[in-house]
Amino acid sequence: MDRKILLALAILAYSLASYGQDVTTLSGIVTDKDGAGLPGVNVKAYCSDFRKATTTETNGLYKLLLPKSDSIVVCVSYLGFKKQNLVIRGQKEHVQKNIVLEEDTMALQEVVVRANNVVHKSGKSIFFPTKKQRKGTDSGLGLLYSMMIPELRVNKRNGAVVTSDNKNVTQCINGVRASLTEIKAVRPKDIIRIDYYPVPTGKFAQYDAVIDYIVRNYNHGEYVDIKTSTSIINLMGDYDVALKYNHNDWAYNIMGGLDFTNIGKNRNHADEWVALSPCFEKQSSTDRYRLATLNRYVHLGTTKSTGNIQFSLKTGVMGNSVPHSKSENSVSYSPEVYPSSSYVVRKDSRSIGTYFDGYMH
Repeated sequence: MDRKILLALAILAYSLASYGQDVTTLSGIVTDKDGAGLPGVNVKAYCSDFRKATTTETNGLYKLLLPKSDSIVVCVSYLGFKKQNLVIRGQKEHVQKNIVLEEDTMALQEVVVRANNVVHKSGKSIFFPTKKQRKGTDSGLGLLYSMMIPELRVNKRNGAVVTSDNKNVTQCINGVRASLTEIKAVRPKDIIRIDYYPVPTGKFAQYDAVIDYIVRNYNHGEYVDIKTSTSIINLMGDYDVALKYNHNDWAYNIMGGLDFTNIGKNRNHADEWVALSPCFEKQSSTDRYRLATLNRYVHLGTTKSTGNIQFSLKTGVMGNSVPHSKSENSVSYSPEVYPSSSYVVRKDSRSIGTYFDGYMH
């Protein structure tokens, strides 16, 4: 009996070894002309009577196991890019083939002309930003606002996005839920397209609706992005710095910034007629008003994408304060059916909070 078991194990081991020798591992990365990895690219391989397909990871990497063959036909397709067909030799155990896709400007022009730069698919709509829209803003949220997607309402000031029937929209980057800070830090030139899921399913099923920014991922490299905005008439400022570093499957980002307001008004007057017996006029005025706010934040994050696994870890600190808020108000009546009054409202508040968010799928 023991001999039969050993013989069976030996045959199984030999079969597995033989199978491993008859398999070609085809792998590589699909990028654009600037070297940025393209997520979700369709890669199909054909050899003899065998065919297999996959999609690239968020960093553009792909991998296929195929039977050894004299030649393997590889078809690569992606919306907005020219389709490529390649023939490679498949008699090796490992074949690495990196593929560079070229933007199909003619196809995108046809999409823009025919359907207002949108492609409708089962379960989602795919929106392609134009060059003019990319150049007209400096953030992912700004790009979404300028694209004026009919199904969405975007509040550029507070970053809220809702559907036309007032459902909350969760914003993601390459399939991972992202904060407003991260959305604002995305460079418009890195956004390939925006996918909109009105009725999410699968990993998005827990949300009412989803916007997914499909963003280029660089295999190696780093950059610093500085954004500033200042208003002089009503003194306001918004200043942000983002440092991003990519290495293989890992992406790291450090972001920080602050915004402030310092608004002062001398007088605001309002009259109100009251039709009672007797009739009178109520006169309300804010003689002096001043509001000062200061908000600061620091954000640290890392993401990793490999195979079918996505991992994300984020943490940060936020501090909000209202160092000065004061209004001097008065109320009077004509005729004097009620006595006049005046009052002062002051506010001073400070708060600090931390957050920690982890995700794996």
